[in-house]
Amino acid sequence: MSAAAAASASGDSQAASSAASSASSAPSPSPLRPSYFECQSWSRCALHVLNNLLQTAAFTPAQLDAICKQLSPDAFINPHKSIWGVGNYDVNVLMRALQTKGLSVSWFDRRKPLTLANVRADDVTGLVVNVPSTSFAAFGARHWLALRPGPDGHWWRLDSNDKRGPQLVPDLEAELARLLPSSDSRSQLLLVLPEAPASATPKMVAAPTARIADAKKGEGGADAAAATRE
Repeated sequence: MSAAAAASASGDSQAASSAASSASSAPSPSPLRPSYFECQSWSRCALHVLNNLLQTAAFTPAQLDAICKQLSPDAFINPHKSIWGVGNYDVNVLMRALQTKGLSVSWFDRRKPLTLANVRADDVTGLVVNVPSTSFAAFGARHWLALRPGPDGHWWRLDSNDKRGPQLVPDLEAELARLLPSSDSRSQLLLVLPEAPASATPKMVAAPTARIADAKKGEGGADAAAATRE
């Protein structure tokens, strides 16, 4: 090989190496943030968790009130929401609402480890978590928040009480362990899965007493006799 050819080959090799090095050192694209988010209004975190999970204004207070009426059509005081009209919808309303969108909802067995496989991270539309409310903690109130993958598969926490909006979750297992510590048996996890059977009739599902002591109260802390509330 002539000296000129050798120099040319060496130059090509260095250029290719430089290009590869530049590509490897280029910053990775930022995770794609969910585009829809609702902040907390009154005691309507069940409404917000539904819309944040579905990434659209899928439900209104009037629609959830109508579901409450469907669940207890003859009740003088509806047990599935606040008597003051500020929300505080219970888990039955949340489940029925998701079922109308072709989604199935199941309780996660808290006796199992909170692993990606056990929460079916690759299959779920998202996760709904019921945790103590930071606003009315002294009254034993509860709060709904959602965890869901973004458009590129990164997981996000969508908590209507967090005015910063969707927050990236780098480690889903660690986040679940933080939200659902083993010392807190009252906090619960719902798995939301796509493609509920078309023939399935939505049923009222009260929170199992074995799982939820004293029946969880809502954001306003009222109506302890109801099933899990926001």
